[in-house]
Amino acid sequence: MKDYIINIWFYSLKLNTKDKIEILSMFSPVEFYNFCFSDYINLGINIIIAENI
Repeated sequence: MKDYIINIWFYSLKLNTKDKIEILSMFSPVEFYNFCFSDYINLGINIIIAENI
């Protein structure tokens, strides 16, 4: 699962805008994984996960 989260982390960096990359850089992969599923903000990571299952 750890490798899976890290892969999502790097994959998402390639897909997001410069502003979002600045946000992503504040989080470790696991923190980012949890952050993306929070109700506070949605960075589209759910689409990336769906494509990789």
